Amino acid sequence: MNVEERLGALEVAVARLEERVDGHEEYQRKQNGSIQKMEARIDKIGERFDKLYFWIIGICGGLALDLFLRLIGR
Repeated sequence: MNVEERLGALEVAVARLEERVDGHEEYQRKQNGSIQKMEARIDKIGERFDKLYFWIIGICGGLALDLFLRLIGR
């Protein structure tokens, strides 16, 4: 193999590697977008759970107070 053939082969190899890197970068951008969407959904679920937790604690407290008052009333 002479120098020109080797140079041509290297240029082809570099072009292929650049295509692969571009493909990986595009894939990574898509994955990052998907991860950000999932994070937003998880945050939304967390906010809903916090509100539900508040209501459950309130109801349990009300039930405990009702039970206590019924026991004292007897």
